[in-house]
Amino acid sequence: MPSSPTRAASESLPSKRHRRSAPISESRSVITRSSSGAGVVPSDLYRPIRPPNERHLSYLERFEIHPLGPPVGTSDLTPDDLLTPKLRELARQLNIAKRYSPVEQKRALRPFERGYWQLEWSGWRPTLRERAWHFLTDYILEGFAGWGVWCKRAEDWTWLRVYCWGHIAGHVYLALYLASERALKKEAARWLDGAGDVVVITHGHQNSESGESMDDGSNDGTGDGT
Repeated sequence: MPSSPTRAASESLPSKRHRRSAPISESRSVITRSSSGAGVVPSDLYRPIRPPNERHLSYLERFEIHPLGPPVGTSDLTPDDLLTPKLRELARQLNIAKRYSPVEQKRALRPFERGYWQLEWSGWRPTLRERAWHFLTDYILEGFAGWGVWCKRAEDWTWLRVYCWGHIAGHVYLALYLASERALKKEAARWLDGAGDVVVITHGHQNSESGESMDDGSNDGTGDGT
């Protein structure tokens, strides 16, 4: 197995990168600590980072969302360097062992290989797709997922792809789970490698703490988080 790449030598992101706007003062972390212990998922976990704003509206017209690139350096990377504090906290609070349980995995993912999660979300209501895109806009631009994670959607909103490293595929799946407002409890997702081969397939989980959010319910909110 080849040695870990350096930041400068690792796979570069596309050259067109977004210049991140100044942080909004009311922005808060996606992850909030539960006062009742790690076994209970706080309701705020399923709510957007912030209400829709001008940045969200402008990104509805875009087909890709990219983070800032990595800092320039020559130090060797380890797989755990790819895990941001937010991804670590997400795995703890959502109990990654419960919520990330592939129904099929053809091989082990290599830590530094590139691939992407693909969701066929044409069956979602338009407002849910837009809210998921809002969520990913914030999560990626704020750097919560790390410098190697970016996403792309079809022009007609029929599919979504989120590109990431193999080492953090499960963590990124959890971020997608939040973005989907738990629709992934019953929806399939596929992780494809650089050759376009399906390696991992998930199809929800059996955790009773999760609800459904495939439609909008009685209002335009994101659900009650129960």
